[in-house]
Amino acid sequence: EYGRYTVANALVENTQRYDGIHSYYKGDVTVRSSTIRNSKSQGLFAKGDQGSFFREVSNSIIENNGANGIHTLNLGSASTLLGNTIQNNSQNGVSYHHDDLDSTDVFFTGNVLSNNGQSGIRSSAANFVDNTFEGNEMGISLWGKLGHRYTDESGVDGNTFTGNTYNNVVGLEGYFLKGILSATFPETITSGAYMFQRYDYYSEGTNQRGVAVSKNDTLTIAPGVIIKAWDGRYSDGAFGTNDGMIVAEGTESNPIIFTSWRDDSAGGDTDAVDDTVSAKANDWGGLFIHDRYNDNDGIAKHSRLSHVQIKYAVYGLDLEMGEQLFTDELDHISISNSFHHGMVLEYGRYTVTNALIEHTQRYDGIHSYYKGDVTVRSSTIRNSKSQGDSFFREVSNSTIENNNKSGLYINDAKSPMTFQNNVISNNSEFGIFANVTEATTDTALTIAGNRIENNQLVGIASSRAIILNDTLTGNYYPIATTGELSKVETINANGNYYEDNIIHSNRIDSVSVLFGTVKGKI
Repeated sequence: EYGRYTVANALVENTQRYDGIHSYYKGDVTVRSSTIRNSKSQGLFAKGDQGSFFREVSNSIIENNGANGIHTLNLGSASTLLGNTIQNNSQNGVSYHHDDLDSTDVFFTGNVLSNNGQSGIRSSAANFVDNTFEGNEMGISLWGKLGHRYTDESGVDGNTFTGNTYNNVVGLEGYFLKGILSATFPETITSGAYMFQRYDYYSEGTNQRGVAVSKNDTLTIAPGVIIKAWDGRYSDGAFGTNDGMIVAEGTESNPIIFTSWRDDSAGGDTDAVDDTVSAKANDWGGLFIHDRYNDNDGIAKHSRLSHVQIKYAVYGLDLEMGEQLFTDELDHISISNSFHHGMVLEYGRYTVTNALIEHTQRYDGIHSYYKGDVTVRSSTIRNSKSQGDSFFREVSNSTIENNNKSGLYINDAKSPMTFQNNVISNNSEFGIFANVTEATTDTALTIAGNRIENNQLVGIASSRAIILNDTLTGNYYPIATTGELSKVETINANGNYYEDNIIHSNRIDSVSVLFGTVKGKI
C-alpha cells in the first residue's frame, strides 16, 4: 500500500483467510512471472476507490482461489493483463469494474482463462485480444461502463471460446450499466446474444436493488442486439432501471430482442448443452422502467423504445412514470407469451402505436390500474387470458381479438374515452365494456367506426356514449347499457346517442340489454 511495487517470480499460496496479494490504499502494483494460488478469498485484490490498482499482471499463474482470481472494483487507472494462466478460481478468473475508463485503458491480451466457476473475465470497458476461454461458465461478461473492443489496431481478434457452459454468448450483468451496448461481438461468438443476469445488490447511497441502469445513467442498446435473460444465480432476471434512462431503438430489419435464455428462435441454441427445456412464459422477470417512488426524480420518462420484442417474461413491459408524460411513443413493441401481463402502464401518460401483444398467459394484454392515461393506436392485442386492455384515453385502428374475457374492459373511469376504427372480435365476454362515472365533460364515450363481431356476451356495453357507424354482428347481444345513462343538456340527455350503426346476425338482434346498476334516462 501507499507506493509503487513490482513483484517478480513470487510464489504466494495457501493464504488461510483473505487474499494472496492485497492492495487497499493507493497501491500501484505490477506482478510478473509469479504464481498465486489457493487463497481463501481473492488471488489478487485491489480496492479501486482507495486508489489501488494492478498496473500490470503478466506471465503469471493465478489458480484455485476461493473467490476471483483477480478482483478490482472501481478501477481508476490503466491496467494490462498479458500472457497469464488464470484457472480454477471459484468465481471469475478476472473481475474488473470501473465507471470512467475506456477500452484504450484496460487490456486483456494473450491470457488463458479456464475452468473458472463464473466468467473467464468480467469487466467494464476493455480491449480483448488473443485470449483463450475454456471451461468457464461464460467466457466474457460485461458490467459497468460499456464500450468493449475485441480486436487490436490491425483488426485482429484472436479470442477463442471452447467448452464454456454458455459458449456462444457474452454475459451481461445488471450492475451500473451505462454507455452503448453494442451489436459487435468477438468474431467466434456468432449468436449476437448477451446472457443477462440481474445483479442482486443495493446501489450505495440510492437503495436501488437489482437495477441494471442506475439513477440518471443512460444505457443505449444498439439495433439488432439480443438480450437473453437468465433466471439464474442472483434473482429473477428482470432488466430495467429506477430513475435512469434506457434507449432501445431497433429497426424493422434489426429489432432489439429481450427473451428467455432458452429461446432458440433468437440467436440460436445458446443455453447449456444438457438443458433440454423449451422457453416458456415466466422464464424471466421482464423489462421495467420506473420513476422510483413516483417522485418525478430522475430521467426515466425520457427513455425511448421502438422496434423491441419481449418474449417469455413474467411482465413483458412495466412502466411507472410518476404521473408524468412518457415522452416518446412506444412504437412497434411486440410482446408475446408473458405470464401475468403483456404491458403494465401506470402512474403516467403513454401512447402505444403499432404494437403486437399476444398470448398473455394469466391476465391482461395491456393493464393499467393506478393512474394510467393510455392511448393505443394501430395495434393488435389478442389471445390474452383475461382482458385485452384496462383503461385508455383512446384506442384506434387496432385489432383486439381472441381474449379469454373482454376485448376492452374499463370500469369506473373518470375521464372521457374514444374507441374508433377498431376490429374487436372473438372475445369470451364483452367486445367493449366501458363504464365512465362522474365525468364532468359533455361527452364521456365516443364509440365510432368499429367492427365488433363474434363476442360471446355483448358487442358494446357502455355508460352514456355516442355510438355511431359501428358494425355489430355475430355477438350474443349487440348493445347493453350500464352505469350513468344520461346527462342533461348534452347529446346524451335521453341516454345513448346512436347513428348509422349496422346491427345484424347477432344471436338476439332486437333487444338492447340493461346491465348492472344504472341511473339516469334510458
